[in-house]
Amino acid sequence: MQADRESFLKMILKNMGRGKVCVEVGVMKGEHAKMMLDILHPSKLILVDLWRSRPEAEQETRTLFAGNPIIELIKDNSENVNIGPVDFVYIDTFHNKPAVERDLNHWWPQVRKGGWMTGHDYGMVPESPMFIEVEDAVDDFAVRHERFVQTWKNDWLKEWAIKK
Repeated sequence: MQADRESFLKMILKNMGRGKVCVEVGVMKGEHAKMMLDILHPSKLILVDLWRSRPEAEQETRTLFAGNPIIELIKDNSENVNIGPVDFVYIDTFHNKPAVERDLNHWWPQVRKGGWMTGHDYGMVPESPMFIEVEDAVDDFAVRHERFVQTWKNDWLKEWAIKK
């Protein structure tokens, strides 16, 4: 699955270029954020998570990025974070439709024209039917904003992307 996520990020890099302001919403242990840092080469990488039920994951993330001047960690609900124009947002938080809709509606105005709003867990998995709610929310959002949803399949789910 990591190789597929890498190819997804490389496609974004090809379309977006280096040196952009990037955000990950839903960081967990920072593994995907590290991949974003290594592949996208952002000028700034802002990581947003509550880490409410996983304090050890927050500590792992803080340790992983300690001393890196382009990383900003924000421990807050994503709805409370207003950071201005960004080039790339990757959403991987709660997977129920209302939560996904809130994140999409909150972050879209912060994405610059030509930027990308993207995420994970798009599709149906028999073991996790909640992921269909991510797909429904993203598709509904794209229709309302007259945008296309691009997807990339990994081992069992898809990455999704909407260009502004």
